[in-house]
Amino acid sequence: HVIYARSPCGHSAGKCPGARVAPVSVWWQTGAYLLVAASEILASVTGLEYAFSNAPPGIRSIVTALFQSTSALGSVVAGAFIALASDPLLVWNWPFSTTAKKRA
Repeated sequence: HVIYARSPCGHSAGKCPGARVAPVSVWWQTGAYLLVAASEILASVTGLEYAFSNAPPGIRSIVTALFQSTSALGSVVAGAFIALASDPLLVWNWPFSTTAKKRA
């Protein structure tokens, strides 16, 4: 929402003529990336420990591989939604932040 609010082209921030960009710092993304990194670390360590300690010794590698494949499957599903993250649709991808900002 911040990019659209500060962009000289409004809701078409990526299609501005003359290569004008919104004056938004890249540091706005830091919090989100830190939260994602922390959740990945905590989920991976916990899941791998659980899979390794509770699986029978003969199939520990298979159980661990199945656990890792769920992460891969999640990445494939997320990749299917990348097409929705284009310029005019970005406002609708984040309805909570846009409606919260409009109410303020």
